Amino acid sequence: IICISLIAFVLYNLVRTMLFKKQMEFSIMKAIGYKTSRLMLQTAMSFIPVIIVSLIICLPIASITINPIFTLFIYNIGVVHSMFKFSYLYVALSGVAVLLLSFMFVYLLSIRIKKNSPKDLLG
Repeated sequence: IICISLIAFVLYNLVRTMLFKKQMEFSIMKAIGYKTSRLMLQTAMSFIPVIIVSLIICLPIASITINPIFTLFIYNIGVVHSMFKFSYLYVALSGVAVLLLSFMFVYLLSIRIKKNSPKDLLG
């Protein structure tokens, strides 16, 4: 939950900044004839390569370091010997889940594109 909250916070700031910087570009695209849903999908798809690269880097690191960290937490409770066994299928499924949640979050944040209109460029 903490990881998802952190990802959502970072993506919120990145998307908000990107939408602010590309406000004129989105207005021009809407004037040309792009639909808002298409621009929202384009914005969300632009984050997919970065998310995939970060998952490829971070998931192996997390799967290697989870046992020592889990052992430290359990040791403080009083359990001396413990081994946390996990399936690599769960690691892959968590990566897919993070990818899908990130895509949905960026897509929903892109709704702000609706505010951009070609009329605003004239004023």
